[in-house]
Amino acid sequence: MQRILVVGDLGVEIVLGGLSGHPRPGREVFVSSARTRPGGAGGRFAAALARLGRKTTLVAKVGTDEWGRLVRKRLRGQVELLAGSRDPAHGTSLSVAFSDGEEASLVTSPGATAALGPREFRGIDWRRYRHLHVASPFQLLGLPLVPLIQKAVAAGLTVSLGAGADPRGRWDLRALFPKLHVLLAGEAEARALGGSARKLAALGPLVVVCRKGKGPLAFTSGGEWKAPGPASGAVFDAAFIDGWLDGHRVQEILAYAVAASSLAAERGDEIGSTPTRPEVLRCVGRIR
Repeated sequence: MQRILVVGDLGVEIVLGGLSGHPRPGREVFVSSARTRPGGAGGRFAAALARLGRKTTLVAKVGTDEWGRLVRKRLRGQVELLAGSRDPAHGTSLSVAFSDGEEASLVTSPGATAALGPREFRGIDWRRYRHLHVASPFQLLGLPLVPLIQKAVAAGLTVSLGAGADPRGRWDLRALFPKLHVLLAGEAEARALGGSARKLAALGPLVVVCRKGKGPLAFTSGGEWKAPGPASGAVFDAAFIDGWLDGHRVQEILAYAVAASSLAAERGDEIGSTPTRPEVLRCVGRIR
């Protein structure tokens, strides 16, 4: 089986829950919970895909600090990390998530993620891979994505992209859309990227949109599908690509991805909490 190549962010997340108020200069606030976990959409996607049975290689950068050692250790044995992933000049990406309800606010120091560049791809044997997935493109400030995706497509790979948010508010991925096979985004992200998911689908890719509290939607230039229940995040994205690579119908893939996301949420939604493919398939019938 050919491997899946994942490019994206890998770092540490500090999750603070139950804020008593939002911090302001000179003011201290309490939270009811705090935890630290390995994270980043790239790392989460790669780990989830590996748990679903795909041989997965991750191209990401972390620092040589303690955070970097933590996330590398967490992925060891699950995901192949390419050489050159440790950067002594930059710290590991660190995000602080303030969660006081359904949606979190994040503050991120991209660190080594922003230093990921073309040299990490020199010598890659594209023949090893079947598919390229790019996660959090707006975090990859040092990596020109158009040439990278062009190389992948020229080598016969299919390509997917998990859009993520753009902290700089530019939302400029238009040059990528005609080269993509699958685009995964949140509802607000899809609007910011092109006005509507239908408009994005008209540019070429299958567009999958996760909506708050509602079932995800999928669009092509000639079709539309709705998932049976709400889901989002890297586990949903990984399961969707897993099903898509096997050539299943879009409606079936959506149900499979929702089931994977639901099971992962029950288990704490951590790296490594993704269920296996047999577990997901057993769950699909229960949530239809």
